[in-house]
Amino acid sequence: MALVSVLIDSREPAWTQALGFGGVPKVVTMLDAGDLLCACDDGQLLAIERKEVNDLLNTLRDDRLFPQL
Repeated sequence: MALVSVLIDSREPAWTQALGFGGVPKVVTMLDAGDLLCACDDGQLLAIERKEVNDLLNTLRDDRLFPQL
């Protein structure tokens, strides 16, 4: 499985939006779900939710982890 393209949520911090992904084309746009959406050469999509420690702990405390998955 190799990346073909990457969509990055426009609400992510600048350092996330600046990631290179080995030269794979990327677009910064507002995503409905997830923080990154990666298209793979096998036709699959890989959704990534980036969490900082405090955000993860708050998500667990509020029982929002599984609904977000």
